[in-house]
Order: sequence, then structure tokens, then C-alpha cells
Amino acid sequence: VKSVNFSLNSSDNASLMLYPNPSTDIINLNLSEFEGKTTTLIITDMQGRLVYQEQFDVLNNTVKSLSLKSKFGQGTYLIQANAQDLTKSAKIQLK
Repeated sequence: VKSVNFSLNSSDNASLMLYPNPSTDIINLNLSEFEGKTTTLIITDMQGRLVYQEQFDVLNNTVKSLSLKSKFGQGTYLIQANAQDLTKSAKIQLK
């Protein structure tokens, strides 16, 4: 059995900055490190099921707003942003 450890602490260099957290609907993702890159945003529930995926180019506007309430219910979700050689992730609590 192989185990993999990773951290989602806000002080971690691999953390995706988002606010507010917890949220009741709209979250804002700070994607400044992804500027100029095609980025894939993936959201999974805590069982690892894909609940949302979107690909977009991060241009001048490095803050992306996303409405969660209309897409899925209350709970904890893992948000991951991927672009070429960069991956950032964070947990979000939706109330």
C-alpha cells in the first residue's frame, strides 16, 4: 500500500487563495500566479467525485468569481487549479 501525504494549509506554497471561506454561494479565487496561462479548475467532493470542471485563460483579471450554490449543495469541497507546471489547491466549505 502506497500512501501520499499533502497539506492544504493556507501557509503552504501549494495552496490556492480563495475567499470567503466558508461561503454560502460565491467564492473568489486569486489566480495571479496563473496569469497568462490556460488553467483548468477542478472541484471534487470529499469522496473524490468530480462535481465541476472548467478550462479558461487567465488574462488581466486574476480573480475569478464562481457561484457554487447553484451547482451543488452544502459540504466541503476540494478546489484545484492546474496549468502547465503549476498546481494549487484548497478546501472550501459551502454552507
